[in-house]
Amino acid sequence: MQLLKSALSVLVVFTIAAFVLACAAAGVPYTSDPERKLGWARELYLNQHRPIPAERLIKEAIEIYQERNDQLGLARAYSMYGRFLQSPDYHADTFFNKREDYVQWKDRATDYFQKSLVIFLNQHEYHDASNSVLNLGILKMKGDRVEACHLFDRSLELHHEGVEKTQTKNIAFLQMFLVLPTALNNLKSKLDAGK
Repeated sequence: MQLLKSALSVLVVFTIAAFVLACAAAGVPYTSDPERKLGWARELYLNQHRPIPAERLIKEAIEIYQERNDQLGLARAYSMYGRFLQSPDYHADTFFNKREDYVQWKDRATDYFQKSLVIFLNQHEYHDASNSVLNLGILKMKGDRVEACHLFDRSLELHHEGVEKTQTKNIAFLQMFLVLPTALNNLKSKLDAGK
């Protein structure tokens, strides 16, 4: 009789766990396309405040890009994972706060941005590389302000290099990048004011 009660207890616990995990991914359509997985992940953690399924989708996209040896896709997924680790929903969710690797979130985000940066530079994707460096600078803002300023300067250099390389390709595309120099100067001003 005791064995039967123990077995039922275990069954109830597994049923509840399965239900909770199923709810975490409810409303997320299945796709095998890693770019769509990243799109859904972005939507989940930025707008729907559902970081658990978002992280799963980002990791799945990384795995697919690795299997396909798609370097640019992998760099985009790494960059998104770095941004995910910076997100307020990641930090607010007790599921993540209790994980053993939570305390190293900044080191992990830095690692993912650096991985993406290497790939973007190797592929001559300077706008994306600029974004990775910008995010590295943001990570440094609360600690090493001098390093953050250097990273913002480097981000701006990469941005200008990207503008130069793509100028002949698509002028309308470039207009959205005209705001970056102003945004970086604002960030640097905040750092100077905080000294």
